[in-house]
Amino acid sequence: MPAAESNHIPVTADIDDMRDSRNARRRGCGRFAKAGLALLVLALLAAHYAFWYLPRERSAAPDPDDLPGRLFAGGAADVCLWLPYPHQNAGALQRAVGDWPAWLGAASRVAGLPPPALPAFGPFALPPARELTACSDLDGGRVVVAARVYPVLGLVARAAGRLAGNPWLAGGRVEEGERTLEVAWDGGLWTVRGGAPVAVPEGAPAAAAEGKALAALRLEEGISRFPPGTYLLRREQGDLVLRLAGAPTPPFDPGLARLPRGDRPLLLAATESAAGEDRRAPAAMALYEGGSVARFRLPGIALFQAPGEEGWRLPGGRLGTALRGGLPAGEAAGWRIVAMDRETLRRAERLAPHLAAAIDPRGADGGPRLGTGVWAEPRGAYRLVQRVRDTLEDLPLVRGAEVQRWRDWETVLEPFAGCEELSLVSTEWPGTFRLRLAGCR
Repeated sequence: MPAAESNHIPVTADIDDMRDSRNARRRGCGRFAKAGLALLVLALLAAHYAFWYLPRERSAAPDPDDLPGRLFAGGAADVCLWLPYPHQNAGALQRAVGDWPAWLGAASRVAGLPPPALPAFGPFALPPARELTACSDLDGGRVVVAARVYPVLGLVARAAGRLAGNPWLAGGRVEEGERTLEVAWDGGLWTVRGGAPVAVPEGAPAAAAEGKALAALRLEEGISRFPPGTYLLRREQGDLVLRLAGAPTPPFDPGLARLPRGDRPLLLAATESAAGEDRRAPAAMALYEGGSVARFRLPGIALFQAPGEEGWRLPGGRLGTALRGGLPAGEAAGWRIVAMDRETLRRAERLAPHLAAAIDPRGADGGPRLGTGVWAEPRGAYRLVQRVRDTLEDLPLVRGAEVQRWRDWETVLEPFAGCEELSLVSTEWPGTFRLRLAGCR
């Protein structure tokens, strides 16, 4: 009997231990499941925030049934800009260019376009919205902005605006300089209006038929070197491309790839504008690395002009014009060439036949007319433009406007110094346009 009792006690203890162990595992599994569920919720919230709010390129097409899309198609204002997910795309632009309002201002001055007037939205540079359209006349007298703001954020913004007395968020009248703007809400639709009313048509936006884009710009009439029409910004095979919708690719190619690398300019700009009686006045400028003027911090600069025409001037305004007469000059492939030094002149003479194949220096009639052409290796071009700006700033006789022009080019090129190629070509007749950034890191 004692032996039986001694055998019974350990069996009962083992059962109790197994039950306690099983309960402990259940409690552990429960705690693990709750922790896992909490992590899953946090991960979903983080993914939601990253997808809908963090800066990134995000394309879409205008909604033909909503006010921003119909406003873009309206044609009642001179210029309209459409942005999908503006807070994310503008954030991606800001990440690329740094001070993006300053960059947009410089880019607008270089392009000869009015800078976009996009109102701030509380802590966001632009409203967190599905899409936004901003339209304006060139003189800024009439403006309208419409954004389809995210529903929950729209409610929060209106409440915060009322508490803070901020009419940009809550709605109301805003005095901006000499202009009075009216900010209003209609559900999740946030609008800003000023000046004469803008007609809003029914029907699909022009950009909607072209598919998705990162941004779209519509010009009612040609401005500077931009023909009228709708411009779409997209990724094409990894390259960032802005082109005129419905127009062919501009045919101009200055043949830089056919030159030895040492003879290629790091920046080539050309134009073929009207010169009276519908004649053309072709002109070009090339910037080269090195040359005998490098010790003075100047790049090798070569000017191409048509015989008998004035052409472009050297940097420095009147000072550059005064120095031009004593510089090396020559003729090649129908071009009259002036260069900063002999080495640059020889390089320019080797470029001249390729340039003449794309742009006839005689200004002959027929064929497309080049409005603007820019071909650059951005890193080298940025370095040379910066060098020209530095030199001009040290010259007391150079006007501030001349320095500002080169500073604007420096600002525009700086974010793209990691790209392999930049090309911009527009034609006046027929109207075509393409800006391409390739090989960007």
